[in-house]
Amino acid sequence: MIRQHALALALALVIDFFLGDLEKLPHPVRWMGALYAWWDEFFRKANWRVYETGLFTVLLIGMVFALAPWFFLSFIRPGWPHLLAEGFLFYWCLSVRNLADEACRVGEALNQKRLSEARRLLARVVGRDTQKLSPSEIVRAVVETIGESFVDGFLSPVFLGLLLGAPGAFFFKAVSTGDSMIGHPEPSYKKFGWVAARLDDVLNWIPARLCPLFLTPAAILCNLSSLGLLKAFGKDRLKHKSPNAAHGEAAFAGALGVKLGGANRYEGKLYQQAFLNASGRLCAERDIQKAVSLLWFGAVIVFLFLLGFGQVWLL
Repeated sequence: MIRQHALALALALVIDFFLGDLEKLPHPVRWMGALYAWWDEFFRKANWRVYETGLFTVLLIGMVFALAPWFFLSFIRPGWPHLLAEGFLFYWCLSVRNLADEACRVGEALNQKRLSEARRLLARVVGRDTQKLSPSEIVRAVVETIGESFVDGFLSPVFLGLLLGAPGAFFFKAVSTGDSMIGHPEPSYKKFGWVAARLDDVLNWIPARLCPLFLTPAAILCNLSSLGLLKAFGKDRLKHKSPNAAHGEAAFAGALGVKLGGANRYEGKLYQQAFLNASGRLCAERDIQKAVSLLWFGAVIVFLFLLGFGQVWLL
């Protein structure tokens, strides 16, 4: 079954490459977000935002969205019909094309000196305040987002999908959405969102540490620094409050030769993060395209791995 999952994931990558995120169509992740918002409001009104209700919310939504693809696939005939159906389900769990497109829109606005528009577009993909960011800070935010999302938006659902099929990938997306929606450090979410944040850490732990296996050859193909990638990854991958967030960011920082991290504002409050690849240069506009290229080549390496791993199923 794992080999069939591998081929279905490879198919999903092809679909994602050509279609991306069709925003006008229904999407399971948006349904997940709506459910989290409903339960968040429900427990807020009940004044019952505690660890237990957070656990209930994450497990309920996670199991619903894990069982839905399992139930659907149980009606599909084995063989090619099952492979195609699972590939389409996996497509809903990947976001490489959408991430690349959003990054390129920001880069295009910067290249055309439309700074206000670049800040507005950046706000679609990051949580930090963007209103006063300089061009270099905008680029840094884009590169950091691509680096982190290579793991939690791509490699992790692929990893869980490879092991557990579409139900595993959907469960991961449900947990990841929960971390984004309620896994905040603010006092009102400290208890209610704790399970979502910690479970997200657990599910991303192995994929985060596997990312150099795919990004190193990708860096070589992109004519970037594979040695810098490995050095920064080894030195800086744990320099973040999250046990996983800095792994992808450090790898991208080393490959591009740039310095990431530093000061960010969230809802007006200043937060200082450790520098990644501290000896690197400041980010420049050209680094967005380099980061997007590394993202795509990394995805291609993963695609080739899945194709090679899954071809035995065809024999």
